Amino acid sequence: ESEVEKVVLNARKNEHQTIPSNSETIITTWQKITDNVNAFNPNTGVFTVPRTGNYIVSYSLSFGHAQIPANSYVEISIKSSIGTNTQKSRVVYTRAGGTQMSTYMTKTLKLTAGEQLSCVAYQNSGSGIALRVEPSGVGNGTGFVNFSVVEM
Repeated sequence: ESEVEKVVLNARKNEHQTIPSNSETIITTWQKITDNVNAFNPNTGVFTVPRTGNYIVSYSLSFGHAQIPANSYVEISIKSSIGTNTQKSRVVYTRAGGTQMSTYMTKTLKLTAGEQLSCVAYQNSGSGIALRVEPSGVGNGTGFVNFSVVEM
């Protein structure tokens, strides 16, 4: 019996994108680091599950420095074409001032072949805020906005 290669996706954001206030925004134009089954479209940010199974899905996001009002928050979602698998994480900033809002999540999900996942960001600061990105070939290559999917 031959062993099936497990799905591994690792992508990072390396091009600028601004997230408007009070608007869910899909993260697009990713750089694929690893995508061993070619299941991720980096331009649209959509990962299509190649086969049913259990997966570890991680998403982290950091904004560039911005002045924010008290009680601003950032929320990230892993949106699924099957609504029951949509996951969210929210961080609230109770004090006004300059900061770099960020959050992350890691979830274990039962995913179905053909299901589509995308990373979504939302913030309510009152103005658009650019994501913190590291252009290709600069720094250590870890990035500040990352998405990974690993089949268990």
